[in-house]
Amino acid sequence: MKINNFIILLIIFAISGLVKADDEEETTSLDITGDEEELELIPGPVTCEYKKKDLNESYDVDSDISINCNGDSSTCISNHDGVTISEGVVEITTAGTYIVGGNLEGQLRIAATKDDFIHLVLNNANITSFDGPAIFGSKADKVTITLVGENLLNDPANYTLVDEDDEPDACLFIDSDLAINGSGNLTVIGNYKDAIRCKKDLRIVNGTINVQSAVDKGIKVKNSLCIKDGNINVNSTDTGIKVTRDDDAEKGYIVIDGGNVVVSSGNDGIHAETHLTINDGFIDIQKSGEGLEGQMIDILGGEIHIISSDDGINASKVGSSNEDDMGPMGGPMDDMQGMNSMNRTESMGPGGMSPPNGMPGGMPGGKSSEVDSSVYINIVGGKLYITSKGNDVDGIDSNGVLYIGGDAEVYVNVEGGNIYGNMAALDAEGTNAIVPGSTVFATGGGKNSMGGKNNIGGRNNMGSNKNNGMNGNDNFNNRPRFNETENNMNDFFDENRIDKDFIDENTTDSIDNEDSKDNENKKDTSEEQNNIENKSENEMIISNAVNEENTKKIEKEIVKKPKKIIIKKCKPKNISKVKPQAPPQQFESMDSNKNMNFTMPDNINGHNGNMNFTMHDNMNGGMGGGMGSESGIVLQPYIQTSIDTQEAGTEISIIDNENDKTIISYTPEISYASILVSTPKLVEGKEYTIIAGDFTQTITASSPSSSEEIEPPSVTSHSN
Repeated sequence: MKINNFIILLIIFAISGLVKADDEEETTSLDITGDEEELELIPGPVTCEYKKKDLNESYDVDSDISINCNGDSSTCISNHDGVTISEGVVEITTAGTYIVGGNLEGQLRIAATKDDFIHLVLNNANITSFDGPAIFGSKADKVTITLVGENLLNDPANYTLVDEDDEPDACLFIDSDLAINGSGNLTVIGNYKDAIRCKKDLRIVNGTINVQSAVDKGIKVKNSLCIKDGNINVNSTDTGIKVTRDDDAEKGYIVIDGGNVVVSSGNDGIHAETHLTINDGFIDIQKSGEGLEGQMIDILGGEIHIISSDDGINASKVGSSNEDDMGPMGGPMDDMQGMNSMNRTESMGPGGMSPPNGMPGGMPGGKSSEVDSSVYINIVGGKLYITSKGNDVDGIDSNGVLYIGGDAEVYVNVEGGNIYGNMAALDAEGTNAIVPGSTVFATGGGKNSMGGKNNIGGRNNMGSNKNNGMNGNDNFNNRPRFNETENNMNDFFDENRIDKDFIDENTTDSIDNEDSKDNENKKDTSEEQNNIENKSENEMIISNAVNEENTKKIEKEIVKKPKKIIIKKCKPKNISKVKPQAPPQQFESMDSNKNMNFTMPDNINGHNGNMNFTMHDNMNGGMGGGMGSESGIVLQPYIQTSIDTQEAGTEISIIDNENDKTIISYTPEISYASILVSTPKLVEGKEYTIIAGDFTQTITASSPSSSEEIEPPSVTSHSN
């Protein structure tokens, strides 16, 4: 029976709400709830300093301390009393330069003083530990590892000697500042947890680091990570590269100044808690949950390739998770607060409303004026290629500002979503801007995904009738209506992800009085079922539950009766609101109290209807403004349209009709049907031809969607 399925569904949702992935263990985690003071970051980019000890690669085989091994520790020979050799352990106890070579079946331990600098030269060293890290730096002021030749570190799957914090827990574990340089290679296999872990600051100057595998994270650093050059290849089960410090505004950052970084991970590719700054280099995130993550992300140069099963690039608050910041479909939890005051004078399919031209907007190209500008993604240089495959994902997702400018080139394709909105190529809570000089080529998976077909615009700029209108009317007549079959009704709710509270609170004159009393008295499920069974066959009953984690699945009991809906409440706490798609309507007026009156068209339930809607301050937005819908601003000529669906790997080209030359092309790795192209090469009002497979379309480049000046979140070029 449906009621049994309904109860089972509630239980599953309740359990899923209690289960939370234990993504990271951090002893320095900042609790920014309650009375704790929130971190205040200074906008980036961050600059790294590489000190003399970081850069030091010099050593002397004749005068420096040597450690040569040929098997277990008993075979090791050293020429200095600063080295002690015991069963299974070779220990360094004083400052100096140590040259380690040969095969050690045991552990190399650094146990000097807190003021000692240890320069460790790995010269074709192969260290395999049978208990604990291969290299364990328990005490020193700083350790610099210089790589010469081929070197290998390997640890066991189980450690027996760990402290109360379960440390050490990495194949290369250093409890001080660490620098890695040299011309050689280092392969690290993390069989226990992490492959490389530094509990202070890590500087990678050059050399080749290959994390062949890691049970947990590939490279984990507490305070900060700077990559000057070199080749880094990370393969990890969890996050590839992560800095964890989230209680100090001057720590928790990652800076990539150059080199080649390749990551394949089961979680985030590269994750910084505070700042992520990319100045140059080649970054290839071949597999990841989220590709790049941080609170303030500055991309000033380099070439970046990202394949993700979640957001390609994500900016979120320090210490927060996506679950904390986002509601269903990637939208903010409070997007629908303004819906509570909507009154309907006609029973009709729930839907949002497309604000008319001239309706007040909020923060340009965003969802709300209450946006934290300390969260941003600032792309003003380099080339980015982003492919996001999965459910409820974005190509680029900022919980604050998204700014693409300078001479940046951004190519992004997302599965199932559109250009703007939830599940989109470009998603931002606040300003979402493409400014002159940059190049953006974005594709989405469908013509009618959330966010609308052509929702580009700015404050008080609702776009032209050519290419940047709101959700189109093309498919509205094809939507199921309330006077159709039960199956179509279910499909309507599933397709539009309707929030039950939205219907309950806003279908004011169609609620049965007796059932309202039942709800007020909070009758149990059996009483609810009895009431349902006693209703006449001509009544429509909808019972549904909405979980804050998942509103897609709604249990429904439906019996037809024209123009009447009876709602049976079964509402858990902390209901998440979701925004419905918008049917077409005609705007009539808006009074001084922000009450808007709409006349609904004949094709809704077969008759006319009127609607009154009160604007709230938190419902402002740019194009696609009200109801929490999203948009973007493009400050240079652009092309945005929907095309026939193309298979993954189909090249799409924009041809200049005047000279028959290709001005830009892109080959998305996901099927697509919606596109946005903006480049300095486009000329406003000029005709171009879109070619994608067998599809051809002539289109005119649109004028910039706004003339207002957009404030960048940080610098606008590499030279600033």
